[in-house]
Amino acid sequence: MTLLFRGTSPFAMNTTRPSWKTVLALAIFMGLTRVIPHPWNFAPLYGACLYLGATLPKRHAFGVILLTTALADILINFLG
Repeated sequence: MTLLFRGTSPFAMNTTRPSWKTVLALAIFMGLTRVIPHPWNFAPLYGACLYLGATLPKRHAFGVILLTTALADILINFLG
């Protein structure tokens, strides 16, 4: 018995874009995970960057990732 139906592929990419609320929540999460103490080898920032890079248009993904990382680094410098 096969799990594939005619015309579908398990490797087909989902083309829906995330809403602005999802992008904002991920940006806040990315910034917080860089600022608050966390266990070693725990880097959700890179996972969120990969997700945003795959789902957002190229210029938006680059801007969100760069802006979030830069703001978190500035905050780390002021707190540290």
